[in-house]
Amino acid sequence: MSAAVKVPVDAADGNAPMAASCDVADGLRKLYERTELCDMAFVANGERFPAHKAMLAAMSTHFRSYLQQQMGSGSGSGESEGATLMAGLLKPVVAPVAPAPAPEQPPVTEPAPAEAPEATAASTEAAPREGSEASPAAPEESGKDADAAAPLASEAAAPQGAEDTKAADAAAEAPPKLATGSRRLELDVTGVQTAESVRIMLDYMYSVGTSSQWEYDPSSLEVNRDVLRLAQHFNLPHLHEYAARWLAKGLATSNVVSRLVICEDLGLSLLRDKIIEQLTAHPTALTMVCTSPEIMQHPKILQDLLIQVASVGASAAKEKEKQKEKELEKEKEKEEKEKEKEKENQAPQAAEKEAAPTKQKVQEKPQQGGPKKKAKKGV
Repeated sequence: MSAAVKVPVDAADGNAPMAASCDVADGLRKLYERTELCDMAFVANGERFPAHKAMLAAMSTHFRSYLQQQMGSGSGSGESEGATLMAGLLKPVVAPVAPAPAPEQPPVTEPAPAEAPEATAASTEAAPREGSEASPAAPEESGKDADAAAPLASEAAAPQGAEDTKAADAAAEAPPKLATGSRRLELDVTGVQTAESVRIMLDYMYSVGTSSQWEYDPSSLEVNRDVLRLAQHFNLPHLHEYAARWLAKGLATSNVVSRLVICEDLGLSLLRDKIIEQLTAHPTALTMVCTSPEIMQHPKILQDLLIQVASVGASAAKEKEKQKEKELEKEKEKEEKEKEKEKENQAPQAAEKEAAPTKQKVQEKPQQGGPKKKAKKGV
């Protein structure tokens, strides 16, 4: 036997099997881009979007619980809440029931041609000869066989169409089957009006879920609104944040009312309050919005704007009062400081006035003692 020979493998070689990288994330994204091995599809506004259950279930907890509930394996209150939320958005597409096949008609047999009288006579002559050669019990057995075959013949003669009609009735009474199992699961997205929003959501799942670059760029305000709704139902907070930020960009008097309506419908209270604050900070824009015919169709938003304006006016009045109080306090402080300065300036003058008479007394005492000493020397 020949000795085994070791083959060296260079790890840097791109053809080496150990060096070949299997990028699962990139593979999943490419499968989605080529629509290969997809086991489900969303239907929105007449367009179909194939996808993979495993990828969507990994990205969305609500969709995973929805699939588990459809298969009857869901558990937990949190999962049931997510499945209930998804059930209000997605409707399974029912597979069409195939029509029952038409009953097969039995083949029509043509009658045998009439035999010649000579042949019939020959057959009648041959019959007693054959019967004589047979055993005497043959006629009895043949009679029994004929009696037993009679009901079988009647059953066979029953039309096959009755069985086919029974099968068709049973199929009609059975509940409609979902397009699951071997067939691709199809879900109708009923809560959106634009198909672009579904495409954006799927691109987000396959791009962000596989750590690839992704940009959010909806074509219209309606698409952004549908993306917000999808992000809420599928529990995608990152996508929801992108859509909310886009809603706050480019605010103008022409679109602020429609964006406030979206915030009102989807429960975006924080974003709504921020938009109202920005609007009330510009009095001219606020006046235009409050007098527009579009705002009249939404009295709740108009009421909130007026309340915000009133609160802003009250807060402005309070700020003015505070400023006046601060100015008064500053004036009092200035007056007190000026008084202190005057006191400081008056203190040395008073001290000088008090010291002036004492100096005069000191100067007068040596003058009175000088002549007395001179007088003593004269004596």
